[in-house]
Amino acid sequence: MAVGKVSTAGNPEHPPFTMKILFVSNYFPPFYFGGYELKCKQLSGLLAERGHETFILTGNYQVAEHPELPAEDNVSRILRYDRPEDSAWQRHQVSKWNYRKTQEMIQQFQPDIIYLWNQRDITLGPSYAACNSGLPKMYQVGDFWQNTYLKPGRKAALQRKISSILPFTLKGKLELDPAIVVGGWMAQEMKDKFDAKEVHHIPRGVIIPAKPDYEKQLHPIPRFLFTGRIDPEKGLDVAIKAFALLHQREQIEDFVFNIVGGGDEQCIAECRQLAMDSGLADKIHFLGKSREMADYYASHTIFIMPTLMREAFGIVTIEAMCHGTVPIVSDGYGPREIVQHGENGLRFETGNAEKLAESILQLLQNPELRYTLAKAGRKTVETKYTLEQEISRVENLLLKHGHPHPTAS
Repeated sequence: MAVGKVSTAGNPEHPPFTMKILFVSNYFPPFYFGGYELKCKQLSGLLAERGHETFILTGNYQVAEHPELPAEDNVSRILRYDRPEDSAWQRHQVSKWNYRKTQEMIQQFQPDIIYLWNQRDITLGPSYAACNSGLPKMYQVGDFWQNTYLKPGRKAALQRKISSILPFTLKGKLELDPAIVVGGWMAQEMKDKFDAKEVHHIPRGVIIPAKPDYEKQLHPIPRFLFTGRIDPEKGLDVAIKAFALLHQREQIEDFVFNIVGGGDEQCIAECRQLAMDSGLADKIHFLGKSREMADYYASHTIFIMPTLMREAFGIVTIEAMCHGTVPIVSDGYGPREIVQHGENGLRFETGNAEKLAESILQLLQNPELRYTLAKAGRKTVETKYTLEQEISRVENLLLKHGHPHPTAS
């Protein structure tokens, strides 16, 4: 693998350094579930472009079903998944397999740092292998997958203690730090709940597109957009109910609400039915999944993120904002950190369709406010959420904790 010069943004007084970085992730594109895995691929590629040698150890999800998948020089899809229907013994065997395979990859690749991403479904085997290796490591926490394994309560603690002393179980101290979290609200929870000593907040970043057409905010027929995974936790039904309320009160007539994404088939069917029952089937459109979102963001007026979950960050929000699309988001966790109410978007009480309807109506009645919020939202992303800021901060942190080597001149 070719190695070039690494960017030294933030450290101009030092010579450039490179490292061998072992990524460990449960899923990795082209087989993935969400933004966590897509960001893993993006950052691994960017770090490689900056001169680092990267290797990805990931799960074997869908590999057998796609024999045509070309082999990738720096990706190994060999980790196994523990399934809910498996017995405790079967899950233990999966954990041992993943522990051993991670050890083998560490020995083969000889990384300067181990970079652990989402570990959900692949057991704690890779984490134990990383902790026991004696090598520097870093966790990238985009959601609290740790809850799957490290459940609270005395019973769970007792089970972990018993497991730690049995002769056939994995041994070692599990340390979930140092860690990078994408939401500032997550930092304290990592310390309080998972005993992490060193936690760094680095929000997601995006590539800034060309200056958007803010005049779209003055168009008489507003276009609303929802994008992302569709399941009960994402609250799409709350948005549809809000439009239904406005429609029943005759407070909204001409509008378009486009829904881009896939997910839980039952949830999608229920949301479709809700739109039909509300008499809005001709205005609410389910467009399916798309990887090319730029045109959607650019052609819509208002972005709605009605999530019900503890959203770690919400990268779709900043993607919409940098295209001059005004966000209305749930008032909590990641979205609350991004959107300052009345300054660069609006927030509403999580799960409350009535409050969301009020926010929609406020923007419908005030195109000048939409215009102002759109410009402020773009400025927010340019200032705080660029991809260059994210990758530089991650790179500097990895260099600080790993074993960097001077780049050959």
